[in-house]
Amino acid sequence: AMSNFCVVNLQGCPTSQGYGLDSMLKALPYYDKVKILRLEGWQIDRVSAAAFVEAVQWQPTKTVTAISLRSCRFIGEETFEHILHGLFLHAPHLVQLNVSYCGLIDRDMIRLAAVLRQHPNIHQLHLGGNTCKTQETVEAMTSWIQDSTCKLSNLNLRALWIGFTDEGLVQR
Repeated sequence: AMSNFCVVNLQGCPTSQGYGLDSMLKALPYYDKVKILRLEGWQIDRVSAAAFVEAVQWQPTKTVTAISLRSCRFIGEETFEHILHGLFLHAPHLVQLNVSYCGLIDRDMIRLAAVLRQHPNIHQLHLGGNTCKTQETVEAMTSWIQDSTCKLSNLNLRALWIGFTDEGLVQR
């Protein structure tokens, strides 16, 4: 039987290391009207990432519009990218994404910009508490924001750390 939950809030803590997250995510396909999915404070490894992508893939009505991964840590080289591609492949109505305080670094931010360029439905993006140390990262995000297909109306950069180069502050 389907349930009519609008918000699914699975908050963990950084010490939980994803234990149990994959099991909880396997229940997600049984909720048919999920609009907001919050997975905050987890360490997400490849097993949890695969369970997340599978859960979103089978979410029957594809109604998820907002996903928060705030304060999650992505363990493993491809984990964050796997989550991103799964999100945009299987959550066609996603308009709000929160990846603030996830410890994202330049490589992750550049990958995020590339994925967002391919899926321009995002209206709200929360990036605060992450790190941009290179001009390349700033340019990748700026290029996406300036793209004519970008529908962004709310960009939260609170506490986004923008690094320094030999020439001084990275250009904004």
